Amino acid sequence: MRAIWSIALCVGLAIIAITENHNPASAQRWPRPGECRLVMELPTTRLFIDAAWLDLSHAPTLLHDSICPPKPLRVTDVYLGRAVLQELGIGHDLGKQWFALYLSSLVRDDTSLPGVDDPAWRQPIDASIEMRTGDPNDPRWQDARYYTIHYRSSSPVISGEVGVDCGGEQPRQRYCGVGPYPRFARLIIRYEYSQSALPLPNAISTDPTTEPGAILQFDQRLREWLVRIQQNP
Repeated sequence: MRAIWSIALCVGLAIIAITENHNPASAQRWPRPGECRLVMELPTTRLFIDAAWLDLSHAPTLLHDSICPPKPLRVTDVYLGRAVLQELGIGHDLGKQWFALYLSSLVRDDTSLPGVDDPAWRQPIDASIEMRTGDPNDPRWQDARYYTIHYRSSSPVISGEVGVDCGGEQPRQRYCGVGPYPRFARLIIRYEYSQSALPLPNAISTDPTTEPGAILQFDQRLREWLVRIQQNP
C-alpha cells in the first residue's frame, strides 16, 4: 500500500512541479521574497505566507495582474514551490530537480494545536526514523526505501507518525514522497521532492548528509514551519 501511495503522489505532484519549471507564467513579474505577504483563509485555519513561496502554476489564480491582494484569500488548498526549501534552510540538493508541497484543509477538525504558553512546546519533541528496504531480488523495488518517522510528545496533537517512501535510480531519477498523507496543524500535507545527491542507504542514520537523515530533517522543519505560518507575524 505504501508503494501505491508513493506512485500516486509521484504522478500527481510531479505534474505540478513540472508545470512550475515550464509554465510560461514563470516569466511574468511576480513579487520577490518579502514584497507581498498573503493571508490564506482555509476552512480550518489561516496561513500567513509570502507570495514568493507559491508554486508558479498556482500563483496566477491568486495574484491577478501580479497585484498583491490586500484582503485574506478564501481557499481550500495551497500549492507551494521550491522557495519553501530555502525558507526551511534545506540544502543537500533535496528538491533540486523538482519539489511540490500541497496543503489542504481538513473537512472538519475538532483538535487544535497547544496554545503558545502550553508546556508541551517547552518540552522536547522526540523524533526518530525507521527504514525498511525493498525486495533485493526484484529489480523494480531493490532501490526502494520505506521510512517511518515517529514524533513523541506529551501532547497527542504534536505526536504522530509520518511515512515517506523513496524510489528510483540515481542520479536524477530518484524521488521521495509522503504517504499516506499526514494530518497535522489542521492541514492535510502532501509533498514530493527529488533526491539525486545522497547515496542509497543500507543503514539508518539521522545525519542530514544521508538520505534518512535528510528526510527526517525536512519533515521536522516542515512541521515547525507549519506552526509558525499560522501565527500572525
